[in-house]
Amino acid sequence: MSIGTSPNDVGFVILLLLGCLLVPVVLIVIGGLIARILGFKSGTFQLVFMLVILVGAVVGGSLYLDMAGRAINGLVIEKEERVRLRKEGDWRQEFQAGVVYRQDGERPETTYLAEGDSSTSLNLGAAQFDTLRKGAPVALKVLPIWRSLTLVRLANTSTREWIPWNWLAIGLGAIALIWLAFKIGRSRVGCLVIFVLGAIVAIGLPTFVIYREWRAMEDLSAKPLRAEATIREVTRITRIDPLPCRGGCRNNWDTEFDVPQQYDIVQLAFTPQGGRDEVLAVDAADAGLADLAPERTIAVAYAAANPRAAQIIGATHAHHWRNMVAFVEISLGFLLAIGLFLLLVAWLGTRFKRAKTP
Repeated sequence: MSIGTSPNDVGFVILLLLGCLLVPVVLIVIGGLIARILGFKSGTFQLVFMLVILVGAVVGGSLYLDMAGRAINGLVIEKEERVRLRKEGDWRQEFQAGVVYRQDGERPETTYLAEGDSSTSLNLGAAQFDTLRKGAPVALKVLPIWRSLTLVRLANTSTREWIPWNWLAIGLGAIALIWLAFKIGRSRVGCLVIFVLGAIVAIGLPTFVIYREWRAMEDLSAKPLRAEATIREVTRITRIDPLPCRGGCRNNWDTEFDVPQQYDIVQLAFTPQGGRDEVLAVDAADAGLADLAPERTIAVAYAAANPRAAQIIGATHAHHWRNMVAFVEISLGFLLAIGLFLLLVAWLGTRFKRAKTP
């Protein structure tokens, strides 16, 4: 779901976005007043109140677009596929399409903005992105807000597909675990249980996931199709940060380290069998593979269902487990040192209490 507008109302959109920055502050203040009236002393109520209102407004707007939005014909004016590298040593593929449409429902005749046209940029999934073609018509669903400001999405999607259910489930699970930790963490045994379970989840789960990814990468039988791809970009990875900090982090746990197995993130362009447009695939190959240079061609294997997960034929992917093993060793050493320090503090505290007892 995106917000569309005409060029004449861009200034209003900027003012609206600036006003949105003040909304969380206003909601926290209102939440604080409600908390005082109800007698709540914890500041948690204000945070929960703000999140509920913001999430409710976004989801409510999306549901209202499902029910009251009207279907119109738009035009695809641009498509862009990007690969964004991350500090974790992997990447994220992003897909955007620029569309133009008219408020009266008529289909625009040109790929540039004419009088009465509005436009927006849609963030899409790979499957949705591949169904669109530049200069071709596209079915949209729009909901007018004010003047030319409208909520816009593809007509064949709804709130059910738009909501990130996986992340929602992870968030609810994290809340449940925090509540459980709060309940059982009031005793030393409870703290020890939480410490052990936290270490298992923080280290064991990523290790299991990466091991499965490595096994899948080495299985070429799942990628029966072959193609010649053009190398667009090669990035050598020498350091990764499995748990990077996104904000101001002066006192955070620094998890960045030099990887024992360096590797190259290779961006590849090719047209899949039966496809109309080029796709941008990405493979992470162990360092040392010859002929990895931009604009050179290389043989790849891929599956028809997911051509962007193409694999360079002859490349190895041992960095998946080698680098994870290195991170686990570092993390276990750090956690062991913390555990021993806490045991030492507890033992000294017990000795001190006994010494003071007459």
